[in-house]
Amino acid sequence: MTPAGLHEALLIGSWNLRSWDRQIVATGQAGPARGPARRGSLVYLPGGRMITLIIQRDRPLPAAMPPTTEEKAALYDGMLAYSGRWRLDGDVVVHRIETAWNGVWSGSEQRRHAVLEGSMLTLRTPAFIEPLTGQEAVHTLVFQRDG
Repeated sequence: MTPAGLHEALLIGSWNLRSWDRQIVATGQAGPARGPARRGSLVYLPGGRMITLIIQRDRPLPAAMPPTTEEKAALYDGMLAYSGRWRLDGDVVVHRIETAWNGVWSGSEQRRHAVLEGSMLTLRTPAFIEPLTGQEAVHTLVFQRDG
């Protein structure tokens, strides 16, 4: 959908992750981001609230409670989650993060170029340094409207 046709009302609702790919800026290497099997949701609410949770589909569960230090690290590495405010800036969705799995993102604005085609929403990041790898990359996430 063209930027002139992207309106907040079209984004309100629940979206299910269909794919998450990344391209490393330095090499051009492309492929699934953080592993091939992900599931997740993105929710945009009226009034400008949003939340997202994405986890590794085969995320290893702790053998017992409490988890070991290694198990905790694997759980952290196998997810992405944040919530906050959202708004449109032309064809860019701006996520103003209030709470995040990665505390560095709390208080930040994350900008995503948005394309809406039918029931599919594609969000593309600008190039950024990935928190887990330290590599500069561009990520593309595709969501399908729930329901």
